[in-house]
Amino acid sequence: MEQLPGQLDRVTKQTGELIDTSKDTLADVNEKLRALSPLFYIVGDIGDTTRKLSSSLVDATNAVKKNTSEGKEITRKRDLSGLYGALAICYYWKQKRNAKKTLQQEY
Repeated sequence: MEQLPGQLDRVTKQTGELIDTSKDTLADVNEKLRALSPLFYIVGDIGDTTRKLSSSLVDATNAVKKNTSEGKEITRKRDLSGLYGALAICYYWKQKRNAKKTLQQEY
């Protein structure tokens, strides 16, 4: 029992030193975090900018894709009408040639 007060004094002193060291460590950590905060803001801004750029590129790509598919559909339709026109001309020429042959055979 006689040693108990001395031991309690040592434990109390060590606890106080530990608290002081913890305060110093916490102050150091806070100072380093304040120094790093601008870096975190910069990285965050870069991330936002990259996200916006990617979103813009996706929108542009989708617009081109839509315009391309619409253009492809129109081209496809025009190609078919061009084909139908060519077939009609060929049919007309054939009919004209057959009529000519018929007239020649009659004379």
